[in-house]
Amino acid sequence: MSMDLFSNMREIFGRIVVPQLYASGSCGFTRALLTLRDNGGGVMIIPPGDYLDTLDLSMVQYEERISIFGFGRATRLMPLSGPAIATADNGHLSVSNLFCDGSLQNGGAAPGVLIRGAARGDFSFLDISGFPGDAIFCDGDLSTEIRFERIYAENCGGWLFNYIRDENTQDTGGVYLDRFHGMGGPRQGVGGIRIVGQGSGSRAPVFGQVNGVTIDGINGPGILLNGVASFQAIGGWVSVRNIGGGAVHLEDSVQTQWSHMQIGNGSDSLVNGGPRDFNIKGSCNVTMIGDIEFRCHPIGHCIYFEDFGPINTKVGSNIRTNGAALSNHPEMLTVD
Repeated sequence: MSMDLFSNMREIFGRIVVPQLYASGSCGFTRALLTLRDNGGGVMIIPPGDYLDTLDLSMVQYEERISIFGFGRATRLMPLSGPAIATADNGHLSVSNLFCDGSLQNGGAAPGVLIRGAARGDFSFLDISGFPGDAIFCDGDLSTEIRFERIYAENCGGWLFNYIRDENTQDTGGVYLDRFHGMGGPRQGVGGIRIVGQGSGSRAPVFGQVNGVTIDGINGPGILLNGVASFQAIGGWVSVRNIGGGAVHLEDSVQTQWSHMQIGNGSDSLVNGGPRDFNIKGSCNVTMIGDIEFRCHPIGHCIYFEDFGPINTKVGSNIRTNGAALSNHPEMLTVD
């Protein structure tokens, strides 16, 4: 076996190291993952290099002791088609320090990271850029309690983060985002963070927690919640230009809390009632907003009620409006 660390797959101190690849070959993901499967789990290291295949973790499904590490932006996953990372029925999986690069893809709608089955998985220190679909798509019917930390996503054709749960499954499904940084780009995409839970005739229980999020430079909603049963956002910055909509869109969701944030819709269009920072639609009972600096264009509204049903919106202290009207229906607010 060669002594070159990056030339052949090998096991070093119990870690599986895959071969390095440049643009002309096939990577060693399959062999390394099968070795992990045969070993009943373990640690996989992906050295610096350009890897042209999907890191397909379905080969190690049902294994619950797998951690995969790269070397940050030096380890570049750039598949010619499909996602850079794909999961299927992986439990307690850890993936970190990888660059998912979609710049070689022409057409299609592949996400950068496709999660379909990753109970209590951890994804951290990932850079995701240039994919024709979502930066991250998470099938909430198959995945529960997923944790994302220090994700940088930009320049993708869909949502930067898209979590959908549309079946009436038996357990609750949730997602945690800590220091998620999303940016626009030449591919403006659809929006920033989207979390949806809706079942046949009733809401599938979905919860979420977002800490220190940054969404900037997007022509669409920065955060969209629909059918969410519990949500908390603490700290962060949402700055978008969403014509006829909100920087934050809240629809048919209950028990949501928002604090210590700057939220701004810089659109100056009067379409659909003008710009708004916080758009509330449908039945959104118990919405709590405090310590927020609204940065809506002065012609708009900080909190806008659209086609609303049963609503209890509480506005706490330290609300700054930047010259825009606080609400189109101030009578709907309970102000501390």
